[in-house]
Amino acid sequence: MSSSVPQGSVLRPVLFQVYINDLVKDVNCKCYLYADDTKIAMATPTVHECEELQRYILNMEQWAQDSLMTFNTKKCSVMHFGKRNLKYSYTLYGEELKKSHTEKDLGVLMSDSGKFNEHVSTTAAKANKMVGLVRRSFKTKSPEVMKTIYNAYVRPVIEYASPVWNPVYKNQIKTLESVQRRFWKRARNEVRVPESECSHELNMLKTDLILMHQLYVNPASSLSFSTFFNEARHDKTTRQTDAHQISMPGTTSNVRKHSFATRQIKVWNSIPYLVRKTDKKNFKKWLDENLNIFPLM
Repeated sequence: MSSSVPQGSVLRPVLFQVYINDLVKDVNCKCYLYADDTKIAMATPTVHECEELQRYILNMEQWAQDSLMTFNTKKCSVMHFGKRNLKYSYTLYGEELKKSHTEKDLGVLMSDSGKFNEHVSTTAAKANKMVGLVRRSFKTKSPEVMKTIYNAYVRPVIEYASPVWNPVYKNQIKTLESVQRRFWKRARNEVRVPESECSHELNMLKTDLILMHQLYVNPASSLSFSTFFNEARHDKTTRQTDAHQISMPGTTSNVRKHSFATRQIKVWNSIPYLVRKTDKKNFKKWLDENLNIFPLM
């Protein structure tokens, strides 16, 4: 929108959401609304689907006119996904929307290739700045204090929304681990720091499994376990399997293979069923005691 959501108020953003709630009533495709940000997505294998998506954009344009509002075309863009995408040109208010290769969505840099190279680089740069700030502000070398500082200031930067962009390529992992090792370098002079504190792969594995468990034990949430996973129930079980394992979907691309919905299925299936059904506190405790037994990606 041309004017953003008013800041510093609880009621105003709620009233704004109520006002724009019918924005997508004439849009028959996937729609995502967050504050004053709107995203629509649709598979467009042929020109017919492209023209249909253009009609949805025009419907939103008409809604804005009827509601005495306008979209800011300078902040609107189009991202095309897939090698066979037709790269159709879409218009809003008679103006062609710019085509973008990278866009920030709720703090995560999304790429049309499905990879997160730019986001990893940006995250590492932000985390390095935070490490420098911490090292200038705190003179302590106590491992206990350093761990508290790390969890409060550095780790949130590195692991923000990590299930979305969890890196699998060695160069990306090395980039993020270099930040962690730089932070722990001071504490290592006093005492041996556990490798798990510097292993980005172990930290991300734990984050993925905790989110999977949260979805698993809260099926009534808006984002359910079945949104990502298909639990295959078997009538017969063996010593290697149980009746509540996730079936592995077929994948034809590395992007799908390394996505949140696929990459930790084998690890999840190896966790005892009773542990999966336990509460969050006990599940975390079990992970802390057994995390090192799982193979990394």
